[in-house]
Amino acid sequence: MEESLERRAFEVFLPKCAEVRQWKDRKKRVILPMFPGYIFAHVNERERLDVLRVDGVVRTVTMNGQPCALSQDEIDQLKILQQDPYRVQAVPIADLPEVGSDVTINRGVFSGLSGEVTSLRGQTHVVVVVPAIKQAVRVIVPAEWIEETKSSDYLYLHTYRS
Repeated sequence: MEESLERRAFEVFLPKCAEVRQWKDRKKRVILPMFPGYIFAHVNERERLDVLRVDGVVRTVTMNGQPCALSQDEIDQLKILQQDPYRVQAVPIADLPEVGSDVTINRGVFSGLSGEVTSLRGQTHVVVVVPAIKQAVRVIVPAEWIEETKSSDYLYLHTYRS
């Protein structure tokens, strides 16, 4: 897709990252699109219609009926990441719990451990609190190893007497 658009002289950008793939006999790191199914093209409205005619291009991503556009700053940030695609991994925003969220670690040696997210910069910091002795321990784990803990608390309901 990227090559097809470039051959037609469109300015395109396809951010990439490395991923480990398992075959029957070996593991290998391969370079793949960072955001599967997306490619960025710097085009005007007429060129946008021409891009839609290229095989493999399904549609322009829109929001409220308008084409979504990335700023040059956002593209520049993604280009910086391309300096070392082996150290980059895409993580969907919806998968990241907010700071302060209660989480459970679901992978690795700390699987089953519960705590609270205290930081998401670079590393995910989960703090496990031991209230009885007023102490806490901070554990650093990859973001993909944690999931938000579902609350099992009861809701308080106000009812009317009938």
